[in-house]
Amino acid sequence: MALPDIDFTQIRPHEGSRHTGFEELIAQLASLEERPDSSIFVRKGRGGDGGVECFVASSNGDERGWQAKYIFEWDANLEAQLNKSMEAALAKHPRLTELTVCIPFDLPDGRPNQGKSPARKKSARQKWELWKSGWEQKAAGQQRRLTISLWDGGALRGRLMIDSSAYSGRLLYWFGATALTSAWFVEQFGKAREALGSRYTPDTNVELSIRRTFLAFARDPSLDDAVMEWSLALGNRGSDVLKAIMFVLGENEQPKEVTVLGEAIASFSQALDVEPIGPESPFPLSVWQKAAQICLSACHDALNWVYTLPASPAEHGASKESRARAAVFRLIDVVRDIEEALDSDDWRLANARAVLLEGNAGTGKSHLLADVVEHQINANRPALLLLGSALVEGEPWRQVMAQLDLAPSLQVKQFLGSLDAAGQTAGVRAIICIDAINERHGTDIWPDRLAAFLKMAEPFPYVGVVLSCRSTYVQHVVPDSVGNDRLTRLVHQGFAGYGGEAANIYLAKRGIARPGAPNLMPEFQNPLFLKTCCDFLEKEGRNELPRGLRGVSAIFGFYNEAVVRAVTQRMRLDPHLDLVATALANFTDILVSRGEGYAPKADVIAAFEAVLPSGGSLEKSLLSQFESEGVLAIEPILEDDNKIVPMVRFTFERYSDHAIAARLLREHLNREDVKGAFSEDTVLGRLVFGEEYYQVAGIIEAIAIQLPECCGVEIVDLRSEVHWAVRQAFLDSLLWREQRFFVDRTFECLRHLESDDGIRDILISVATESENKFNALYLHEHLSSLSMPERDACWSVYLTNRGSENDPVDVIISWAMQNGMRKIDDDRAKLTAITLSWFLTTSHRAVRDKATKALASLFATRLPLAASMLRLFSEANDLYLRERLFAATYGAVLQGRSTEGLSELAATTYELVFADGDPPMNELLRDHARGITA
Repeated sequence: MALPDIDFTQIRPHEGSRHTGFEELIAQLASLEERPDSSIFVRKGRGGDGGVECFVASSNGDERGWQAKYIFEWDANLEAQLNKSMEAALAKHPRLTELTVCIPFDLPDGRPNQGKSPARKKSARQKWELWKSGWEQKAAGQQRRLTISLWDGGALRGRLMIDSSAYSGRLLYWFGATALTSAWFVEQFGKAREALGSRYTPDTNVELSIRRTFLAFARDPSLDDAVMEWSLALGNRGSDVLKAIMFVLGENEQPKEVTVLGEAIASFSQALDVEPIGPESPFPLSVWQKAAQICLSACHDALNWVYTLPASPAEHGASKESRARAAVFRLIDVVRDIEEALDSDDWRLANARAVLLEGNAGTGKSHLLADVVEHQINANRPALLLLGSALVEGEPWRQVMAQLDLAPSLQVKQFLGSLDAAGQTAGVRAIICIDAINERHGTDIWPDRLAAFLKMAEPFPYVGVVLSCRSTYVQHVVPDSVGNDRLTRLVHQGFAGYGGEAANIYLAKRGIARPGAPNLMPEFQNPLFLKTCCDFLEKEGRNELPRGLRGVSAIFGFYNEAVVRAVTQRMRLDPHLDLVATALANFTDILVSRGEGYAPKADVIAAFEAVLPSGGSLEKSLLSQFESEGVLAIEPILEDDNKIVPMVRFTFERYSDHAIAARLLREHLNREDVKGAFSEDTVLGRLVFGEEYYQVAGIIEAIAIQLPECCGVEIVDLRSEVHWAVRQAFLDSLLWREQRFFVDRTFECLRHLESDDGIRDILISVATESENKFNALYLHEHLSSLSMPERDACWSVYLTNRGSENDPVDVIISWAMQNGMRKIDDDRAKLTAITLSWFLTTSHRAVRDKATKALASLFATRLPLAASMLRLFSEANDLYLRERLFAATYGAVLQGRSTEGLSELAATTYELVFADGDPPMNELLRDHARGITA
């Protein structure tokens, strides 16, 4: 592909204008000029150029600027515009020593009208020389040293024709007719989106924080805005602190702690007070982090000093010293927020040049990259998405360009140079994403080529590379020579880590009611698992998961039905033949016969072909369809001879464990003699109690769940002595079994195996399950029977050590706060309210306050439930519990989400608090009660 001709009248428009496009080209060419490492390049914003489009500031303060004029002849208009720009440049850039004027045409040097006086008719070249010398003399008259030079059309063409990818790339970008236009990027994404199919569903997109991390990698302008906000907040809070401390000091001498604090604030502010930093330069993160640490240390020293001061008389409710302490605390909050942000993935990736996105199958890596690329394209920023499955053995960049329909004669460095120009024009990194580099020939392509692939992109600061890979393939695809310094790692966990809220949002967008339980099964945090279940419900015309799906066995059965239905319909198979279900059962048989969770791909293909011959068609291949649906995954396994063999497994490990366990129990369990079925010489006995039990811990857990469900026997009752895997499998089964199978014997086993606090953890975890006889009603009966000292010694003390993220107390509180106003069945709402009410006995403020808010959220649409709880706890010998319960009820009334039951609630409140002659009680309780009855 020949590089395009240079016709400045046909330069690519930028922001709808060729004039602006020319100015941007000049700024880009100026940025490529050689300059000392200590200098900085500054691109002026449109409309605020101060006489120059851009400039280079040297370490001694001198500046070299460039001014562009998109006019094609030297006339009075051009000269007037140049004069105006020169006046602004001299006024706003007092250290300007060099100025380059850039115009898109050549200055003719001919002498027309030879017979006339030269003074009457000058050439364009002469006019330029006169204008140049005039302004240089004017600068000299102001005691300034200024040299003016010219980049005319010829000089610009010469630069664009330099044999360098940076220049040739810009030639291709600014003068290529079709390549890398906005429409071109849209077209390329359209192809990738079509190829992704159901893996990208923007209508149900859930925006996760990891998306912001990738925008930071693309150098979104919001990063510079954040630095400016930090600088302003630090300056404001720092000023407040120093004023407050000086007010305390009065005429006294300033101690060293205050001096050090002032210096630390000034130093940190100066570090943050920088010009916007473009993608071509790294953010000085280490400098900022060190300044933050120093400032934080100085804050604590100053705070300690303030605490040593004697208290002065209070003025307007607070002493001078308390105001100073409060000001220091506010400053500490600002510095800590900055420090926490700088430690985040956002800023870590902002300085990266290439990223590897890892994650398990089904976590939504493809969807995430498509979402990021589409966001950038919609913002008119350059971004590309390509599929790794389309690559074959060979040089990757050439295949990338072929996917983009670029001419074979175009050099890779020219393409990257033009992409670099596109990024610089947009003021961001142009990101090129290759999804799923593990797929198809990935293990053949990348191990020997990844380092060179990344090396090709490194000279282009406005280009960022993103690769995604399934976690299990990373060690087989990424060579050890490519470390974190060249390829920054980032793990995508799907909907996990968001407290169930991400799954809630997805279900809401699909119009599906969330499972009404605090403990969401981990598989529901996997977007692909959730999508398959929702697709099935949608096709069935249902909008909620069946209420009977309480245990993991039932949920996996539902998921299996969803997979069978989806694949059967997509392949247009006769559902009466059960071909898909048969294939999955045959695959499970292979796993059982091998005694492990993997099977050779060749064996699996043979088994599937025996069920349904594909004839070599991808659309008729059961393996391909199962992989597309996400139920099966093909993984590389390193054999003893160091050969990589493709193996097939169920994508979700627990699903695999339950499928294998179900098959084993179906074939080998004698329900008349369950213990005998697990004796030493049996298949089940060797599996659960054999020497290699640790290798099948997941299957043992699945058996621990399924045994009580199918025959009412606990796994720990099979032998008098059990190893740690059986013990742990029993404990893990308690939450994930169908709760009606949590019986008296189950609780006896629990008390025998677990500590008192561990038992309480389990009881709270199952507290909202109506079918579990040890739910919140059992907890209430037990705690009510204790005296206050007895209860506080065991229960309230236990709560003081709880409330950390994802422990059972935090899970139920967080779930109630997020879901309290949504549709929850009445039984679960009541059990939740009872459990939360008992959390109010603790002196642990965080738990107590959050439980109060969670109750208020639960009561807001259920005022009769609030009245019921007030009655239930009316005899509680804990005045503080009752006061907090009234506070939660009053908070629910104030929210005004429902008036149903308000009269009943007011009557109940009056009866409980005021009807008996206003007995002595906590004044705060009485205030809340008055608020309710009012």
